[in-house]
Formats: sequence, C-alpha cells, structure tokens
Amino acid sequence: MNVDTVKEKIYKTPTVVKQNTRPVVIEETCSNDESKEVKEVGEEPLKGAPNNVTRLFSPTTPWVTTGYRSVFTLPISYTLSIQRTSIFLPSNPTLYNASTCPGPTRFLVVDSAIYSLHLTSITSYFHSYNLTPHIHVMLGEESHKNLSSLTLLIDALSDYGLKRREPFYAIGGGCVLDVCGLAASTYRRGVPFIRVPTTLLSLVDASVGVKNGIDYECCLTESKYKNRLGTFYPPVEVVCWAGFLGSQDRRNLSNGCGEIVKLSLVKSEEIFGLLEEFGTELVGTGFGEEGSEEVKTAAARVIELSIEVMLQELGPNLYEFELERPVDYGHTFSKVVEMVPGADIMHGEAVNVDGFFSAVLSFGRGWIDEATLTRIYKVMKGLGLPVASDLMTEENCLKALEDAVEHRHGKQRIPLLKDRIGNSICVSDITEEEVQRALNFLPRFLEAAEKNL
Repeated sequence: MNVDTVKEKIYKTPTVVKQNTRPVVIEETCSNDESKEVKEVGEEPLKGAPNNVTRLFSPTTPWVTTGYRSVFTLPISYTLSIQRTSIFLPSNPTLYNASTCPGPTRFLVVDSAIYSLHLTSITSYFHSYNLTPHIHVMLGEESHKNLSSLTLLIDALSDYGLKRREPFYAIGGGCVLDVCGLAASTYRRGVPFIRVPTTLLSLVDASVGVKNGIDYECCLTESKYKNRLGTFYPPVEVVCWAGFLGSQDRRNLSNGCGEIVKLSLVKSEEIFGLLEEFGTELVGTGFGEEGSEEVKTAAARVIELSIEVMLQELGPNLYEFELERPVDYGHTFSKVVEMVPGADIMHGEAVNVDGFFSAVLSFGRGWIDEATLTRIYKVMKGLGLPVASDLMTEENCLKALEDAVEHRHGKQRIPLLKDRIGNSICVSDITEEEVQRALNFLPRFLEAAEKNL
C-alpha cells in the first residue's frame, strides 16, 4: 500500500451509521494483499464526558478488553494588525492592550539590535502605562537560533516567575520570534506570547503562521538541521509596524525581499508587478520609510499583500496536514545551503537562490519561457538578491532532494512555476539528470543575462 493511501485512511473521517441509537463506525483495513476487510466497531458515549469520549468495542478484536476514543478540538485564534503609527507612542494602546494581565511589570524579549536602537522608546512607553518592562535581550541571526538561546530564555522566564496565563512580548526578527515561540509552547506546557516582528523578513513570513523552531546539530550524523526542533503554537496577537524597517541595512531589506519574491512567483502577479516597478527604490529607501509618497504607497501595498497571501495559504492548513504547499517554494534546496558550515548566506538570500534555480527547472520543463525567466532574474537583481551560489553544488542539491522526501512524508512535493508568474504546482519527479542539466544551464544563462542588463 502506498503512503498516500495510508494517509488518506488515517485522515479520512469515518462513516457513522445509526443502529439501535448506538453509533457503529464502519472502518476499512487492508491486509497484505491490499484487499479490503470491513469490520464493525461499536461506539457509545462515556457518561462523564459524552461530547468528548466514547467507549469502543468490537467482537472482531478479542485481544482488546476495552477501547476509548477521546476527541478534543482546540480553537486557534490570533489577531494580526498592521499599525499606521509608531507602536511606542503612548497614544497607541495596541501593545498595552495586548496583555491585560494584572501586575506592575511586563516581560519582554528584545532583539539586541532593537534594544540598542529603541530601549528609550520601549521603556517610556510602558512607563506611560505605569508598567515596568523586564527585558531579556536576545541575539538574533541564524547562528543563535539554537538550544543555548532557548535555555537562556527559559532561565529568564523562570527567574522572572512568569504566570501561567501571563503573555510575554517577543520583539525581534524571525530567529528571535522562532525561539520565543518554541519557549512559549514549552514553558509550563504553554504560555501566551505576543509577536512584534522588526525585520522585513519576519514581517511577511515568521510573524504570520503558528510555526516555531530552532536549528539542531545532531551528534550522531554530525549534521546541522534547520528547524529540526519546533512546534505549531499560535501567538495571542501579532503587532506589525513598518517603522522598524527604516533602520535596517540594505542587505537585510534585500534578504526580506527573498520571501516576498517567493510569494509573488507562486501566488501574486500584483506583488511581482510592484517589485518589478519599485523594487530598487523599496530597498534603497528603507522600504519606503525615506521614499516618495508613491514609493511609500507601493511599500505598504507589498507588505499588506504579502501578509494576506501568507494568511490565505496558511489559514486553512496551519498544522500542515496538506504537505503540497505553494509557500514551500524556495525552501527545498535552501535548507541544505543555509546549513553549510561557515556559509555566508542569509535565509531570504538562500530562498531566492533556490527560487531562481526552481525557475530554471520550470524553464527546463518548458513550463515558462525565456522571457519570463529573464523578468524573474531582473526583479531579483533589482532587489539586490543573489540568484546563484557556489553552495548550490550537485551534491548539496541531491542531499536536499533526499531531505525533502523525508520532510514531506515520502515525496519531494516541490513547488514549481507553471505557465505564468503567480501560478505553481507541486512535483515529486525531479531527477538527478534534471538537476545536472539545470546546474549546467544556469551559468550560461547568467552570463548572457548580465550582458543584457
């Protein structure tokens, strides 16, 4: 029996048939010869919890004394807001209202870069509400997204004595938010937390869903794995403010654009068009913070659309029961490239390198034409993003394909562009020969494209 058949049976809602007021669930099982064997399993509500627990019984399973089925649906709800004014203005109560826990203090995790730039504003804001901020400073960047940072945060939460229902604030980039989310999901088996993304990358990516995680270095394989430890755990609120972007350097802004380009290629021609027209100015003006009104408007629209696309994609599939996800575009080969020891490549840059290589794969299949591939190249270069890397070796690419099969439950499930920008499908048949052809074609295309810029 193949994996998809098994998955279908696991997640398929059983057919319930009424029989003498006692439900009988008809379940299908498969023997070794894949022939279907149907058996009846009686099921009745348990008196103490009739809406959640049922007692199971079946004459065909004599080795089981009694069975029970326990079902509990956990509601997932969180609010994401895009702020017009500074979140540190006392007249803006968003941060204050996000935590209504009694007491004179608030626990904040603050990215070290934000701490150095905004400490006075953060302190003044909470003081204006008669609150004292208790700040734990955390180092950002991928190299600190590890068990050590998680342990230090857990220590700080323990020392502070965070209450079971007391939200803490996570203010920082994607790595800080990932560590904080994992800590929130595990400390006392789960405490509330509030996300405040401060980088372009975290604004349009890490802040939107419910995934948290850290990288892990395995002692047995001697390999480092991206996001190998993590949880699905929602924040209670996400507070987005683009004002942080004015202090980001050009490389970090370009890095964030790697995730935005990804979204445009698989889901939004409008975002791609805005990047095509305004991309260079967006990166050069702090994503509109220091630009003309036209550029400011374009920046706001790109951010809003990017968040909307992510929410549309993640909302129905928060826990990734469906593994064929368009937003995984650019996240197959990049996962291996990022983890190469000593690699000087940021997440969004790696995603973009992967994204362009995936576009080359689509071109090789005849799914997009050369004109489309050239448009993609020009937009990426205009944003200051790398489109190729020496780390994209054949060995690393094939290693990434193996990891994809493991991570995506038995199939590659790699999104590729199909027919046009804004449309994609997932494939599971990329071969070693296809990877070799794409790697051989890439430098020739880039050499020709550079001459035509």
